[in-house]
Amino acid sequence: MITSRSMFDDYCTSEGFDRSPLKKLDPADLAFFRQSLDFDEAGGLSRIYFGDLDQKCGCSEAELAQVAALFGIDEKRFKRTYHHFGDGQGNCLRRDFWWCPY
Repeated sequence: MITSRSMFDDYCTSEGFDRSPLKKLDPADLAFFRQSLDFDEAGGLSRIYFGDLDQKCGCSEAELAQVAALFGIDEKRFKRTYHHFGDGQGNCLRRDFWWCPY
C-alpha cells in the first residue's frame, strides 16, 4: 500500500508500474497526478485526481479502482465515493476525484 509521495515515486520505478493503468500517463500528467495525492499524517489518502486517467487515457472505472487499490482503497469503497462533476463555471469539463470525508 502506498502511503506517501516517496513511496509513490518508488512504485513508479518498479515492475508493477509497467502493468498499471498509471503507465498510460505522459510524464507531465503523472507529475500532476502525484501532486494531487493528499495524504494525511497517518499515511491514509483522502483525495486522488483521476481526470487525466479517465479523460486522456480512457481508463475504465475498473482500472481506476485498480489504481485506488494501490493506496489501500477497496473497490466497494471506491465505487461508493467516486465523484464525477463539472468545474462549476458552466464549462463542459468533467473532473474526476475520489475522496472520502471520513
